[in-house]
Amino acid sequence: MKKVIISLGYFYNLLQVGYKAFEAAEIAGNPYHSSKNAMAVMYSTYSALFGSTSVVFAKVEGSPIDLLSGYENPGITCSITLPSFY
Repeated sequence: MKKVIISLGYFYNLLQVGYKAFEAAEIAGNPYHSSKNAMAVMYSTYSALFGSTSVVFAKVEGSPIDLLSGYENPGITCSITLPSFY
């Protein structure tokens, strides 16, 4: 788990440095080819990864609290409920 967190940290930083490089080139008046598209992809990837990681960490931190309080709802922590189309 520790390696995953460190890897995500490096990936977040790489995305941020890349975004800042594209942004600096645009401010200088010498943008890269398709820099707007690349910046949009970097921003959306960063946002999606950061948001997903935050939700996972919140669930992981909440699980011991549920166990200590005696709250039992395996549908939330153990399975994914798909919508019914019937």
